[in-house]
Formats: sequence, structure tokens, C-alpha cells
Amino acid sequence: MSDDDPAKVGLHCIARQQVTKCARDGCRFTMIIVGASGSGRTTLMNTLFGAEIFPYDTLEHGSFRRYEYQLCEDGVNLQVSLIDTGGLHPSEYSYSSVARYIDAQHFQHIFQEEQPKRNSLKDNRIHCCLFFISPKIREISSHELNAMRELSTRVNLVPILGKCDTFSPAELETIKIRVRETLQQNSIVCDLSSDGSYQDMTEQVRAQMPYAVIGSNQVHPNYEGNMVRGRKYAWGLAEVENVNHCDFVTLRTLLMTNHMLDFIQSTEVHYEKFREFCLMKRLDYFEKTYGGPVDKSSSLSIYAGYHRVSMEITSNNLIFEDVSLRGKEEEIKNKITRDVQLQESKFKEWKRELVATQDFLNNDIDQMQEKCHQLKREIAMYESSEHSLSDDTLSSPEDMSLDTIE
Repeated sequence: MSDDDPAKVGLHCIARQQVTKCARDGCRFTMIIVGASGSGRTTLMNTLFGAEIFPYDTLEHGSFRRYEYQLCEDGVNLQVSLIDTGGLHPSEYSYSSVARYIDAQHFQHIFQEEQPKRNSLKDNRIHCCLFFISPKIREISSHELNAMRELSTRVNLVPILGKCDTFSPAELETIKIRVRETLQQNSIVCDLSSDGSYQDMTEQVRAQMPYAVIGSNQVHPNYEGNMVRGRKYAWGLAEVENVNHCDFVTLRTLLMTNHMLDFIQSTEVHYEKFREFCLMKRLDYFEKTYGGPVDKSSSLSIYAGYHRVSMEITSNNLIFEDVSLRGKEEEIKNKITRDVQLQESKFKEWKRELVATQDFLNNDIDQMQEKCHQLKREIAMYESSEHSLSDDTLSSPEDMSLDTIE
């Protein structure tokens, strides 16, 4: 049937309309790159886009650098934003600045949506976090685990193992299995959403994580004589776009070819969680500051309540809690708990010692009392025997004879 077939109502054209709209309006895709210094972040991003878009310099820890690019392919426009971060330090809360940055983008979007005119609204929310696991170690470190656990609750997380050409195929497979097991054991979610909307795709993505990649824009001839990007070694060539050498093509397909819109749409899940948290905090602040509970059954009352709490008040007092401070607070609480448990243990030990000492002294007193009773009995027996002896002496035969002679 043709498009003009009167038997059709035209529903089959919706998909084509969506494609036309997307090609005309384009879309925005934002990625943040996180990892330790020397993990291959800069090289891989330059390889991914085939150009030197990231300079080979070092950002200070806690600093961010944003790059904006307008790409066009076959009439489809794409606004790409790449956010480079300072290398993670081997400390427990080195990720806190990244977490606050992601929260800040959600926060700004909330207040942009509340403006009367939203024609100029710019969506800076992070759609994907490429997390580079340090290739210098054979397993995920504790500070990387903490970072991935915290960031996975805020953004779509994609773990990457850079510089995989430094491992043998057997070592690489062992490391990937160990990383997947570690993520599962620590309840670190690397799904595109937590509501099951992308279940089939999620299983496929999770089975391939972490993505072991090689980064290089240098071109060398391979064994077939074709010029390919890769790294040249004495033992041979490690090709960037050879699926038998690394997962670069798989990663590029995930991010650019097959699932970019899925990343963008699934970001709404993380955003809605943050939005709910933010609005409820504003509502609680309104109730405590301006007095009186709000009728939760009335949408208008709820809106009137949280709308009185400005962006400045919200950012200063409600939202941007430092996860490192929260962690330190937990550490202090845990330390206090341990100290209390230690003191309780000491008190119990002292009580046991006191009870044992008391039992010993009571037993000693009982023994002394028994000895006293025994001595009293012996004295009584001795006195009784003396009295009996004196009576026997007075009634002896010698005394009787003397009385008779007299």
C-alpha cells in the first residue's frame, strides 16, 4: 500500500515524522569523562571523534573544562558537549566535586523549567559518564568503587578500561570478569535506567562491560596492507577498530550509532528523582520557615509553597551537600558507635571482674565464717571436756579416803 492508500489512517508515518523532526532540530548529547590521571581518557576521546579535541594537559583536581561541538552527518545535526574533569585522587571522596557538578546541572534545569519563557532553555544535563578504571591495577580500587557507586545514582555510567593493549588477551578477560563481579557484589548499577524500560538493551550493555579500549589516531599498515589506526609495537600492531583487539567499535556503536537517544531519554529517570528530592526539600523548608503544613492533596498549595523558596536559598541551604562531609559524618558516627561499643565491652568486662571478685570474697567470707563456727565448736568441746575433767577430779577415791579418815 502507498502512503495515499485510503485504507490507512497514516500512523505508519509517525516514525518518519520523528526522523524528519530529529534531523531538522537535531539534539544535544553531553558526556562527562571521569578517571584517574594516566588512565587514557584524553587519548580515547580524541580517538572517538578522530580529532585532537582534548588538549594533552593536566586539569587540577576538582576543576572542569567544557567543550562544545556542532556535528553534522547526512543532514542530521548534533550538539555534543564533552566535559573533562581533573583526575581522581586515590582518596575516598575525590569524586565529590563530580557528583556536585552533575547535581548542579539537574538543579539549574529545574529552575529553568520554572521560568515564564522557556524558548531559550539550554539543557546541560549529563547524559552519560565515561568512567575510566585505572589500567595500572589488576582490580578496582576502593576509591574507584566509592566513586562509581555514588555517580551511578546520578547519571548513566559506562565503565571503561583504557590502555587495554598493556594486557594479554587472557589477562584482559580475567580482569573484565573480575570487574563485572565486583560491580555486582557492590550493587553498582550500570543500567540506562532503573525502571526496566531498557531491560533488553541493558542486559546486552552490561554483558560487555567494562569496555576495554585502545586509543590512538596514528595510522599504520596492518598485515593486510590497509592503513588503520593503532599502536605499533615490536611484536605487532594493536588496531583501534579491530573487534578482536579491543572494544572501541562496540563502545562507539553504543554511544553514537545505536543508543544515543536511549542515553538522552533515560536521563529523565535520574532527573525526575533529583527533581522530586529538590522540590520536597523546598516544600519542607517552606513549612519550617514560613509556618504551617501544606495540603499535600492540593497541587496548587504544593506549588505555591515550594515556589516561595528561591534558587539561592535552595542552593545555599538545601541541595548541595558535600558527599565528603556526609562521608565524614558517617565516619564520625561509626567511630562514636565503635567507641560506645568498646566502652560497653569494657564495662561488661569490669562487671564480670567485679562479680568474680565479689564471688571470691563472698566465698572467702563463707570459709572464714565456717572456720569461726568450727573454732567455736572446738572451744565448746574443749570447755566441755575441761568441766568434765574437773568434776571427775573432785569425785576421785583419794578424796573419799581423806574424808573418811577425818
